[in-house]
Amino acid sequence: MSLKAFHFLFIIIAIVLSIACSLIGWFAYRSSMEVAALAFGLGFSLLTVVMIFYGVWFLKKSRSIIV
Repeated sequence: MSLKAFHFLFIIIAIVLSIACSLIGWFAYRSSMEVAALAFGLGFSLLTVVMIFYGVWFLKKSRSIIV
């Protein structure tokens, strides 16, 4: 497996885990109405969006790299 493929796989795994953490935060907020759970859910939701944009950018950028 090339470094480029491993990096893209790592991005995908990080996005999936970030989605899971944001769902945990949102469900915890719905049940407890704590501000910390809200911040956790919002933070991981924002991180998910940023990582998706990064993954798209990396995919476009890495097409020009010949392995």
